[in-house]
Amino acid sequence: SAASDVYKRQKISDMGKQLGKPTYLVLNRVNHESEKPLLESIDKEKVIATIPENRDIFMSGLAGKELEISLEGIKQIADKLESEKRKVQANLT
Repeated sequence: SAASDVYKRQKISDMGKQLGKPTYLVLNRVNHESEKPLLESIDKEKVIATIPENRDIFMSGLAGKELEISLEGIKQIADKLESEKRKVQANLT
């Protein structure tokens, strides 16, 4: 349910705060009908990527196969994680 999802997101966010770690959201299986309601129900600043609803992605995951298509959302996730890694490394030096 939506209330359960909100509770889970808040719990994960709280755990991240307790650990001193940032938390991010990835919107998954998004289509033109679901994107607006999803974005209205969350903190948009925490969204680092949106992965579209895509049959090829679904079937690859179902079969346990490597994803053989390039998606902007996947690149956005990798870029954000690399950026955070560089920040941590810079703070260690």
